[in-house]
Amino acid sequence: MKNSFRIVVLLLMLSVSFQTVSLKGQLVPQAWPDVLNLHYTPSSPASPAGAFMADQGAWFGFGLPYDTDDSYCGAFTGPWLMNNNPGWISNRLIRFTLLDPKSGKTLGAANGEAHSLPGRLEQSFRVAGMQGRMELVFASGNTALIRATLINTGSAAVSFVPSWQGCLFANTLAASLREDGVWLSDKAESRIVTLRLSDEASYQLPNDSTFSLELNAVQLSPKAFVSYVVAISFFQSPDETAQGLFAVNELLENPASAFDNCQRRWKGYLSQVASRLKPASDSASAMLVAVKSVQTLVTNWRMKQGTLLHAGVFPSSFYRGFYGFWAWDSWKQAAACAWFHPALAREQIRLLFSRQDSAGMVPDVIYENSADDNFRDTKPPLAAWAVNEVYEATGDKSFVKQMLPQLLHYHQWWFLHRDADGNGLCSWGSTDGTLEAANWESGMDNAIRFDQAELVKSGNGAWCMKQESPDLNGFLYAEKVFLARLLSVAGRVDEADAMLQSADRLKVLINKYLWNEKEGFYFDRYGEKGAFVSVASPEGWLPLWAGVADTAQAQAVAALVGQPDRFRTLVPFPSVEARASGFAPEKGYWRGPVWLDQAYFALAGLRRYGLNELADSLQHQLLLGASGINDKGEPLYENYHPVTGAGLNAPHFSWSAAHLLLLLMQR
Repeated sequence: MKNSFRIVVLLLMLSVSFQTVSLKGQLVPQAWPDVLNLHYTPSSPASPAGAFMADQGAWFGFGLPYDTDDSYCGAFTGPWLMNNNPGWISNRLIRFTLLDPKSGKTLGAANGEAHSLPGRLEQSFRVAGMQGRMELVFASGNTALIRATLINTGSAAVSFVPSWQGCLFANTLAASLREDGVWLSDKAESRIVTLRLSDEASYQLPNDSTFSLELNAVQLSPKAFVSYVVAISFFQSPDETAQGLFAVNELLENPASAFDNCQRRWKGYLSQVASRLKPASDSASAMLVAVKSVQTLVTNWRMKQGTLLHAGVFPSSFYRGFYGFWAWDSWKQAAACAWFHPALAREQIRLLFSRQDSAGMVPDVIYENSADDNFRDTKPPLAAWAVNEVYEATGDKSFVKQMLPQLLHYHQWWFLHRDADGNGLCSWGSTDGTLEAANWESGMDNAIRFDQAELVKSGNGAWCMKQESPDLNGFLYAEKVFLARLLSVAGRVDEADAMLQSADRLKVLINKYLWNEKEGFYFDRYGEKGAFVSVASPEGWLPLWAGVADTAQAQAVAALVGQPDRFRTLVPFPSVEARASGFAPEKGYWRGPVWLDQAYFALAGLRRYGLNELADSLQHQLLLGASGINDKGEPLYENYHPVTGAGLNAPHFSWSAAHLLLLLMQR
């Protein structure tokens, strides 16, 4: 009777986990199957990243097999490793199989379905008249647990030998047997994967790329069930492995708690986001987009490692060139993470400031190896905004007090090193005297507005453009306002007042020199010549987000943005106006594609001035026009084609996810 009750419960779990539940249950992960399509099978170590899931900051990830491929019954694809030379080490590292206890032959199995849920991979299959279920979750940043459950749904007992069978791609890692289980490692032991079972097993290693872990034979009665768990851990040094395996042993003493904790944690993420979505959001798809965004950010999360003193978020785990931590990406990602995972938001901010130099500069990008950090330039100053979002979400005054000295140092750095003529307006620049790095500093690498830019020496090891930009100075104005807010929170009222006075002076300068009354838009301006750069692009609406404009200026910007031949393309807010001669979405990184961060600055700016009807209309058009954003199974791209809506460049892009969350929450 007891087993009958347990079998009913488990069968219900199997059916419910693959079904969308009622509206009341939208906050549980089971309500959102396959929001991202994670089906992918690599054929070699060099196969593209394709699709996978990671969680808890793990530096490795797993994907789903295709439902039609029975050779992957009982296995998940991967893993993909993300340190050193990123790539796949296996097409299916470990596969749960059943052996005939007499012949030793593998019992045939057939795939059912494979699904991804937020924070979990699942697969069902049939074998020897039994129903099988596989589940994978990340119990920590180092360890993924796979649980295999078998239910005897027949009327007769079934005998079998459970076995985990593994394989590696050649010339990746080599398998060896240690006292604490199977180790897979490279020669330098900088990539170590361990496999541990919750039960005693016999180990077989025919060679250094295949292995098996066999358990004792089982006879499973009708209506009974049994579960097996394997822990797959990834470490990046022998010392880390020795310490980490103690935690793995504890996990294997009660593996069910890891699965329960994963469910609670993800329900918490979804609840936090759902509670903040605004009614004006596109209600039919808002929660789906929010879930997709959270999944994207979490998969791109990397825990602290080596010289990285804090956790951070990659721009995309699916493009090898983005395996680092960029400054303005991190500020943007932190601003969104603050509302569902504030601890991760704090960590991203601390990570970038952990590499701040003695002059106050924060590098453009940092890497696991600090020797690779890029100090040729920095990135747009959005750090105080990110810290303020953390404070707004948490009320954490201690974090504000901790970050203020570094924030103030960074803010002062801009005016010391990027204001060559001392007029109070700053310009993008570099530390090596190259225009390339100065363009990078803006974040808009190949923008048309920089085609005629020139540099001038602005200090020791400092150069800046001979043109002043409304986005940089708008960011700096906003930063002064946020710094005043944070200083006030910290009880430093006199400094806060002084910062606001400084902000007022900068606002006057921006409106005096960078507002083009004839065009009704903000433009870059050449310092010496006094002429405006003639092409309009996103820097022209940034002052609305910052709060620099007056009501008449905001209305003029709104009117320009609403013109189809300028910025109201199929997907609104291209990175240069559509009528510009250099408009080239197919070829130009910042010469036409729509970036969701710039769309966010525009929409948030319009809302700031009460232009909500236009903002709602443009946001709706953006979410419908950008291909795949509202569609189940499609990733979020780095940017989008403004005319066709096609996703462009890197998939699963973090700041796209971050700004979609901020848009839907109307932050």
